[in-house]
Amino acid sequence: MAFLRNLVQTFRDERSRRDKARAIATEILNTYDELQALNSLEPGPKVNELLTNLVGLCASSQDERVVNMVLGSKPLRRVLLELRDMCSTAEFHLESHWSKRIHSREEACDSGVWEPDAWDRLRAFPYFGNYEELVRIELAAIYTVLHAPPAKIAYIGSGPLPLTSFCLLQALTEGPNPWGTSSPTEILNIDRSLDAVATSKALAQDLGLVEKGMQFTASDADDEALDLRGFPVVCLAALVGSTQSEKEGLLCSIASRMDAGAILVTRSAWGLRKCLYPMTAGVAHYRPATGASRDSLVLSIFRVLALLRSGSLGQDDTH
Repeated sequence: MAFLRNLVQTFRDERSRRDKARAIATEILNTYDELQALNSLEPGPKVNELLTNLVGLCASSQDERVVNMVLGSKPLRRVLLELRDMCSTAEFHLESHWSKRIHSREEACDSGVWEPDAWDRLRAFPYFGNYEELVRIELAAIYTVLHAPPAKIAYIGSGPLPLTSFCLLQALTEGPNPWGTSSPTEILNIDRSLDAVATSKALAQDLGLVEKGMQFTASDADDEALDLRGFPVVCLAALVGSTQSEKEGLLCSIASRMDAGAILVTRSAWGLRKCLYPMTAGVAHYRPATGASRDSLVLSIFRVLALLRSGSLGQDDTH
């Protein structure tokens, strides 16, 4: 009898998982349809509502089997790449909107009073705290690999609002590190969009970061003319490369232009976040503990000295 009860309960649990996965996949597909029907993905009430709900759903904690069922949904797999592209476009518009708004001094705090300090206006960005938390996690991971503070960092795919770079520079020049030292730090922000570079550079000047070592250049990630030698750390943004195969090609190309022994750091997704960002198979993953930022990603660190000798990072081109 106990065996039969367990069998029945197992069947019920599995059916419950399937029902939940079907409901989640349907909600994501409905959001995809609504986003696709919009004329623009620039910030606005409808776009904000749809993306907030989508991010909240994809950042929710779910049973691993439920996640696999959702990601295995054939209707969802057919639109997954386009959904990621739309999320990437919407994120670019959101960052550009905020960067220009802060620089133009139109940003007001919740009380409606204009904040004269650029940093205060920047901190009003909805996800600023998330970036600060992510940078703390990532620096801790980087410090386990390096034996000295990185004097130079290149960040590829920095975008119009390079919050990661801003937080990295602040942490490296003002925050504590395992060696108890503070040294000059240079962070080179790299983006293929000339508008993103111009917008982010203007904001960095407002924040007083250019004189602290923040630099900018426009380039494609796979441009052979982009020389990454001399950078002990190169970071690749999660939105650079929309599939596993694209990321593999970019990682190999980038690594070929780096010093041997330097490290290549990339963010990728886990769980349902794979609907928003592609996953990168890596040598080492650092997943935030429970309670960390709802938008937190997985961190992968590669040693360039023997990077990708197997010739492949993974098999799945969609997840």
